[in-house]
Amino acid sequence: MPSKRDTPYNSRIRFSPVEDLLGMDTSPAQEIPVSKIQVSPHQPRTTFDPAKLKSLAASIETDGILQPLLVRVTEKPGIYELIAGERRLRAARMVQLEQVPVVIVEVSAEKAAQLALVENLQREDLNPIEETEGILNLLSIRLELPVETVPSLLYRLQNQAAPSSSHNVMANPEHAAVEAVFQAMGGMSWQSFVKNRLPLLNLPDEILEAVRGGQLAYSKATAIARVKDPKARQQILKKALEAELSLTQIRAEIQTLQPAAPKADEAPRDPQKRLQQMSRVAKKSPAFDDPTKKQRIIKLLDQLETLLKD
Repeated sequence: MPSKRDTPYNSRIRFSPVEDLLGMDTSPAQEIPVSKIQVSPHQPRTTFDPAKLKSLAASIETDGILQPLLVRVTEKPGIYELIAGERRLRAARMVQLEQVPVVIVEVSAEKAAQLALVENLQREDLNPIEETEGILNLLSIRLELPVETVPSLLYRLQNQAAPSSSHNVMANPEHAAVEAVFQAMGGMSWQSFVKNRLPLLNLPDEILEAVRGGQLAYSKATAIARVKDPKARQQILKKALEAELSLTQIRAEIQTLQPAAPKADEAPRDPQKRLQQMSRVAKKSPAFDDPTKKQRIIKLLDQLETLLKD
């Protein structure tokens, strides 16, 4: 199971308390039917540990829900959208509770998505894939764009911000909106997110699912993903999961797949490669400072030139 150290980015994110994010004090808790609560489509957490969920259900069955869920009012009368507390909601359904304590707030979908991300980050670590997807969902709502188009927008902003670009990204309203989201999170810039987090979504499917399911640490996933051959990559992944290999052991497994590098003093057999190697050596050789050696080199070059022309 990956440790917090294996998910190096979410530890940098620090949000304000819920009350500060809402901009108001929360209302007193009240009971509402479980059947009236729907899960947000922007909920960042997608995987739940079955053992922990079962343990929580047993605790709720004995002591009830000690901390209210956070929900928001929706456009559907009498229906509420869950913002925080999906583990508690799932556990309550497991023991067939009819009602649960909630705090009801009136906030926008954007604010609800931000609060959902806050709650999950502060209570139980999201895996890096879930956290990345959660931030993309938050940006999607803020920018009013389909979530699948957000990465391309971020890459475009990155290109416009490059020193060689003539675009003024600072005057771009999309850039301002992106900056606002990351300033609210704190600790990680959007540039760092583009560089370090978006590439995670391009991991091979089998590795992506292992990380998403909490079976594989981020650092191990990126190491295995560097293996280009799909069959070899799957074999290493399978062995890493079954034997719970360390990162050092995974790197050793990968090293066995690499062809042995030629020795530094071993000249390549291919003539063209030898010429290329000799050219590099000649640029640094002091032989040209010796008049006798220089004349011999010139003579050999003339012979080589004649041979190549024939």
